[in-house]
Amino acid sequence: MWAGLEWSGRWRMLFGTMEDWRFLFRAGPIVRDLVLAPGETIRLPRVHLGVFTGGPEAATNSIRRYVAEVLAPDVEGERPHAMVAYDHWFGIEQEVTEEVLVAQVGRAAELGCEYFVVDAGWYGGSSERFFLGIGNWERVDEVKFPRGLEPLSEYVRSKGMRFGLWFEPERARVGSDWAREHADWYWSLPDSRYLILDLTRTDAQDGLIAMLSRWVARLDIRWLRWDSNQAPGPFWDAVDPTGKVQFAYVDGLYRVLDTLLARHPNLLIDNCAGGGQRIDFGTLRRAATTVISDHAEDPHVCRAMQTGGARVFPANYMNSSIYIGPDDPEEHVGPLELISRMAGSLTLCGHVAHWSRRHTRRMVRLLDGYRTFRHLLMKDFYALAGCPSADGRPRGPEDWDVVQFIDPTTSEAVILAYRVRGHVDRAKVFPKGLGPEVTYKIGNPFAGGKTRTVLGKVLMNEGLRLSLAPESALVRRLLPIRA
Repeated sequence: MWAGLEWSGRWRMLFGTMEDWRFLFRAGPIVRDLVLAPGETIRLPRVHLGVFTGGPEAATNSIRRYVAEVLAPDVEGERPHAMVAYDHWFGIEQEVTEEVLVAQVGRAAELGCEYFVVDAGWYGGSSERFFLGIGNWERVDEVKFPRGLEPLSEYVRSKGMRFGLWFEPERARVGSDWAREHADWYWSLPDSRYLILDLTRTDAQDGLIAMLSRWVARLDIRWLRWDSNQAPGPFWDAVDPTGKVQFAYVDGLYRVLDTLLARHPNLLIDNCAGGGQRIDFGTLRRAATTVISDHAEDPHVCRAMQTGGARVFPANYMNSSIYIGPDDPEEHVGPLELISRMAGSLTLCGHVAHWSRRHTRRMVRLLDGYRTFRHLLMKDFYALAGCPSADGRPRGPEDWDVVQFIDPTTSEAVILAYRVRGHVDRAKVFPKGLGPEVTYKIGNPFAGGKTRTVLGKVLMNEGLRLSLAPESALVRRLLPIRA
């Protein structure tokens, strides 16, 4: 069995056996000497339980299917999928202006980005550092965006992309607009320059819903990046050391998210959370994508996070970014950098407008190829053995990382292989879950040319030979040929 709490507070979970070998499962929020007054109630979190037959891969694929098919919210009336997005942060950061972003819009559209997201630093008081303006949610930085955000959002839509905007709704800097105007809505800590919104208060929830709804309607926001760089735990402890307050806080958080999604059915919530935090069933029910990390530089690190997280999370939640700085040569982003983010969703960041026409065409070819197999990234996942580690999990830079995604209904599959260094130039991998009597056409989705056909049972029993140079990656699509 597997289990997960629909809970964005503190929790623990225990699987094990008793001394007499009885099975033990215990899960729940972490509290300390909590006492309910006569007539007082709290709502405990939902517990999601799943059962499966088989080993670890059966377990992780059971979780992946549940998250993809049951838990994840719809995106504009359809089930979520792996996405290609643009976000300005990694590469532009504080230097964001309307002029800089307008230059990126055309190139992002040419690359086939579906969303164009304006990250932190668009609001008043953020000219020097993004965090100095946290809480000035009602006004745009007039130096960076003298015409407001409306012209930019309209230009993004004119290029066929959806507009996105960053917020950190639960935090405010001392002295910011919201901290002054709604002082009674916030909790504080001694010597802290930041406050946390008291989401146990209905009026604070309503105020947050109203503010965010105004922006969504005003700019037709389709991607709302919900960041959370300040852990609420210390504030909870200061208010109530027993932990009772977190129940009302989490309920308030979910009410805000649920209301926004109900009020704006085309809205996608992006769980950023400091880059890779708050990834729990409570958030995944409401957010259609998640930033897995703020690391956006080393392709091998990003690949390892995606292929590791893919064991339990489908591709819409494995969103990894590519840093493109103002002085980076265009060769800084090549096949390795893109393929290393293709085991999940992919976000291009920074100065894509600097790329030449020739390099842009290369990137378009890679991204077009990605779109031919990304639907499989929502399906079953396998780590393939023999590269050369025995269980398919790389232990060091000399081991290849080879993973497979497969649709169990159609038996269509894709294999992604990565090599850092070492002395193994060729490897044989054994695909899993193929139709034994199905003939597969094996090809490179990034290039036309040669393909070959092989029976599924031959691939599973005799293996598929791959060749990789150091610091490189490849993709092979296994397309069933139907009679």
